Amino acid sequence: MPERDAIAIGAPCWIDLWTSDVEAARRFYAELFGWVAEEANPDFGGYFMFTQQGHPVAGAMGSMPDRPASKHLEGLLRHRRCRSGARCGQIGRGGKRARGVSCR
Repeated sequence: MPERDAIAIGAPCWIDLWTSDVEAARRFYAELFGWVAEEANPDFGGYFMFTQQGHPVAGAMGSMPDRPASKHLEGLLRHRRCRSGARCGQIGRGGKRARGVSCR
């Protein structure tokens, strides 16, 4: 997969996955894209990163004890006001600003 130095405006820059089956998601995205699933971080509710060629490309987590996973995938796009390391905009109804993800 080619590597890019910058993310073009409007290009995907991050993916977040909330799944009820973390192990199946780890296997699926490894087979589909060659992503490597890092270890889950208990300090962040079990959130973990997927990487490709050593670069973070997505994050994921499973259900929490008091909140079952809603089983959704959220894609984020680079906004024109983003700089490298700044927040990105969310794909979604009305293009509302996401809670923020750092983009390379």
